[in-house]
Amino acid sequence: MNPSRILIIQLRRVGDVVFTLPVIGALRRHFPNAQIDFLVEKPADQLVRLHPDVNEVLVYDKNREFGWIREVRRRKYDWALDFLSNGRTLTLSLFSGAKVRAGFDGHGIRKMVYNHRARTTDQKYLVEQKLDLVSSLGVKTDNWSWGLKIPKEIKDRILQMAGAVGRKRIGIACVTRRKTREWLLDRVAELSEKFLSQGYDVLFLWGPGEKSLVDDLAAKIRTAGKGGKVIVPPETTIIELAALAEP
Repeated sequence: MNPSRILIIQLRRVGDVVFTLPVIGALRRHFPNAQIDFLVEKPADQLVRLHPDVNEVLVYDKNREFGWIREVRRRKYDWALDFLSNGRTLTLSLFSGAKVRAGFDGHGIRKMVYNHRARTTDQKYLVEQKLDLVSSLGVKTDNWSWGLKIPKEIKDRILQMAGAVGRKRIGIACVTRRKTREWLLDRVAELSEKFLSQGYDVLFLWGPGEKSLVDDLAAKIRTAGKGGKVIVPPETTIIELAALAEP
């Protein structure tokens, strides 16, 4: 029986929410008349709102945990798809009342919570891992796309501000929350110079507290005689950052 009401659960982080976006389009193509809602925390909700195939974006408040359990159950979803599998989302899934409570396979509590478990591998691109969950439910996931519809006026404005209008650009996000995942800056500079010599601009993507590091990195890069240029954009909103990163 096809679901008429579907809940996607991916509370955070911004990057993980982005990697979940192609799931929305896959579900919409397979179930064109279904209600598809997305449960997410701020500030990633701003991006999900730009996806035309989402019916409602639900902004989760961790200070209302029990209230959200009641709210999800009240909405009578047929499918609850948990892409995060942390304590809060497992609880939401368990008490959702959904006929299908789906998540990725694992030990312990996941076997109790999910009545449909999917398997994937970390050898796959993260988007493809996310899509494996809905694929295991019979949803076709080929020819996926991000699906965001960024307003043209926002994209035009931020490209103008960044000096990137009409330029071929490669975005690099070299700063992370975890130092163990952070690139060695000398290696980033070396790679950037190779892109520049091929005629690409190098666009450094940065967030709160990262500007000084990106400025220091940009100063290391030798641009003389190369076709491209280094772009360090001004402070942006999440939507503006997405506009810069979009081809």
